[in-house]
Amino acid sequence: PQTMPDTAIFTPRNFIGKSCLWGCASRDKRCSTWGRAQASCRGIGASSLSDEEKEAWERDHLAFLASVPETFSVSHYATILNLRKK
Repeated sequence: PQTMPDTAIFTPRNFIGKSCLWGCASRDKRCSTWGRAQASCRGIGASSLSDEEKEAWERDHLAFLASVPETFSVSHYATILNLRKK
């Protein structure tokens, strides 16, 4: 079972946690779109990696995608913390 984290850990000293919403969701993904999404969200193209390192990342990621079904499920976790000024 999942427990809600202690909101005091995440609040700056000038704020107090008023409410917290959290949950998990599962989304179906396709290999054909997942690779570009991962490169984009990890900033591979805009990173300081050399061209050789970028190519190595692409090779490794494509090798991984070859090992999973064409459609697969990815779990997402989200938390929204509503803060109130002290």
